[in-house]
Amino acid sequence: MNNNEIVLIGSYCDTQIKLDTLEKQIDSLKLLNLDILVFGRYPLPQHIQKKCDYFIFDKSNPILKDRVLYNYLFTHGKKINFIFQDHGYAALEQITKSLGFVKSLNYDIAYWLVYDVDVTEFSSFRELSLIKLKNHNAVCHNYFPKSTQFSSGIDGTSISFKVQTAYDKLKSTMTETFYRDLIKRKNEDFISEDFMEECFRVSEMNHYIMKPKPNLPAILSSTNNRKHGEIPSSLPKINKYFKRCFIGLNTDINKCVIWIDNILQSFEEISFMINDKEIITKKNIKTNNHGGVEIIINKATQLKIISIDGETINELLDPELTKQYWTVNNIKNYQI
Repeated sequence: MNNNEIVLIGSYCDTQIKLDTLEKQIDSLKLLNLDILVFGRYPLPQHIQKKCDYFIFDKSNPILKDRVLYNYLFTHGKKINFIFQDHGYAALEQITKSLGFVKSLNYDIAYWLVYDVDVTEFSSFRELSLIKLKNHNAVCHNYFPKSTQFSSGIDGTSISFKVQTAYDKLKSTMTETFYRDLIKRKNEDFISEDFMEECFRVSEMNHYIMKPKPNLPAILSSTNNRKHGEIPSSLPKINKYFKRCFIGLNTDINKCVIWIDNILQSFEEISFMINDKEIITKKNIKTNNHGGVEIIINKATQLKIISIDGETINELLDPELTKQYWTVNNIKNYQI
């Protein structure tokens, strides 16, 4: 097989943190001497475009506005909710459009990545893909929702394809008509990962499932925040104290709160910066009966931890908390 390879990156980078995340990913991948195509639903600055070999801007964004999805996590006596429109098909359509373009350029192998995937261990994924694509049309891994230990469909954040055959198989099945039909025939829990799995089945896509799945975690969620409030490994000082810090609207009391759990080292005082000027300090901190800490705040535009028990932290968790963020992220008490 002629290993004529290209990386395909799907994006909708409408905030600075998303742009920074995409640019960092591109810079890392360019060190591997791979061609890069970025497919964007939102315009990119010229300096980022120039780092790519190809940039496709498609202003169409087929979000299913008539369908609302709910993502949630139960943790330490709380239910954390994310409410959002169905972006699934809009995201996956980028795959077929990108594959069609690179097929016309006679590429053999394409690595599909979402813009916020951490590519630190991409080389391992690439190495296995090159082996398995000799006898398969795609290499992928299962999706495991945070709320369950069971897999649900195929994870659409990182997939490798044998371009010339994969595109021909997917172009007639990965359509909005088929997506909507599956929603009707399945149930309300149907998600884009299920759609990907069904497209592979119907198109008879010969694919290899990686087990265990590759270490290519998505850093951001569709609403531009850390997934479920998890602390990224790039913030070691915070990680020393706790593993989750979620900010959202507590619907039980209708107030904005900071929620901390998975506490590794107890602390009594913590200071936050919640916008460019406002710093709040909480003293005499005590955990609730479930081992979590809740702090009431004014609505924030960012979240930075300044210090914990006098130790200087100065680590930025959420650079941008937009108006949309506060409409889709909430938390409430939960009792079994």
